Amino acid sequence: MYMEEKYGEDETQHPVGDLNLWERSQGEKRRLFGIGSSDRNFILTGTPSSSVGSTPSQAAFEQSKQEVRELRSHIVELQSQFDTQKEQMREAMREEIREEREKMKEDMRTEMQLQMAQIMKQMGIHGNHPPA
Repeated sequence: MYMEEKYGEDETQHPVGDLNLWERSQGEKRRLFGIGSSDRNFILTGTPSSSVGSTPSQAAFEQSKQEVRELRSHIVELQSQFDTQKEQMREAMREEIREEREKMKEDMRTEMQLQMAQIMKQMGIHGNHPPA
């Protein structure tokens, strides 16, 4: 009846994808063709009413793949930089430890010389020559 009101009696002139007409004919029903709460626009036209859940275009898919490749490349680059910096830090720490060790040796040598000089003085030994 609704189709005849809107498009006339000639059924060949009735469009299949008139969503508003289908909704009007279904009234308050939540089911369309017994399919529950499916997207009515998709059922009638084959096109989703929104992009939610729709398949991305090939161009968008290729762009996403390219972005993933770029991100992976960036991750590899960052990992390489991290490894280089880590090795540089280790080498700097080794050098600092080596320098600190040499300073400690020199400080100990100086301290030992001072203690030896005090012991020799207490024993009455003066100078660098052995006692006779």
